[in-house]
Amino acid sequence: MFERTDVATGAEIVALRALVAALRTLAAALRASVAALHASVAALIRSFFPLLFLFALWCHGVPRADLVDNLPDFLEEIPLFERSKIVTQQDGAHNSLLKVHAIVE
Repeated sequence: MFERTDVATGAEIVALRALVAALRTLAAALRASVAALHASVAALIRSFFPLLFLFALWCHGVPRADLVDNLPDFLEEIPLFERSKIVTQQDGAHNSLLKVHAIVE
């Protein structure tokens, strides 16, 4: 039905050029997506680094007075909207039930 030739027709060349252009566009979009992902991960690490640092201090037994003195400096790095969602644990059991409800919600 069709005759096989080793020479590409004009329509095939146009189709191949369109395919190459589409693949280049896809590659550029993938590069942009990877760059955006890297930026998002970097922003996430910057957002949570102060909290990780505080957790490390807590694990190593830094006195509470030192933590209270340095806490405002650490909190400056956290955006205000995120800071409003931080759940803290106060000394004493009178707040523990409220904190459990806040964490569960």
